[in-house]
Amino acid sequence: GPVRFSEDAFKLGGRPLTATFGWGSSVGDFNNDAEVSDTWRVATGHGLRDVWVEAAETHGPRSTYGDFGPPRPDLTERVDWILVDGPILVRRAETIVHNDEGRFPSDHYPVTAVLEVQ
Repeated sequence: GPVRFSEDAFKLGGRPLTATFGWGSSVGDFNNDAEVSDTWRVATGHGLRDVWVEAAETHGPRSTYGDFGPPRPDLTERVDWILVDGPILVRRAETIVHNDEGRFPSDHYPVTAVLEVQ
């Protein structure tokens, strides 16, 4: 099933992870739809910011799950996230749908971000 995080998953030694490191990022396939899942709410509720939400500009489809094919209207979940904290300005976020003659290398699309440390 989907990965579930408790509030303790974002703590190290009882302290919030973001406070421990000052600033940083967390990236990955969270297997939960951003902006609507409990996992996303817990992560962003502890100071992490979603680059797709924060970006001055976004490119590509919102969905990051493609089932080894091109974007489709019935596949809408954004399950791959880049989360940042601290003095980071998010300039751009992009979901990349590049393929080789219709062959996609994964069932998920890569996500990139252009970040600026302030």
